[in-house]
Amino acid sequence: GQISTTALAAMAPCTSIFQFIFFAFFFLSAATTNLVASNPPESVYSVNDTTEAAKRVDLNERVVSNASLLALGLGTLVSASLIKFCDPLLALAGTSPALL
Repeated sequence: GQISTTALAAMAPCTSIFQFIFFAFFFLSAATTNLVASNPPESVYSVNDTTEAAKRVDLNERVVSNASLLALGLGTLVSASLIKFCDPLLALAGTSPALL
């Protein structure tokens, strides 16, 4: 389908704002992956010591759980903020009034 030049021009500031927010919250997935990967239960030195492996599994589960809750909360907050403040954000990004 054909898209008007106005619609295409309106995509640039929206994409810019979305990309900024995406990279601002990329830390959450990178940090979670690093924490879980650096604490594998298989790295316990003693084969007979299952309590240390269980502690590591529990820690990894808590890290993933906390990161998921944080992502859900922050995602909801950011989504609501983007909806509420879309016009000021687009104006801040340099969008002309004709595209708003």
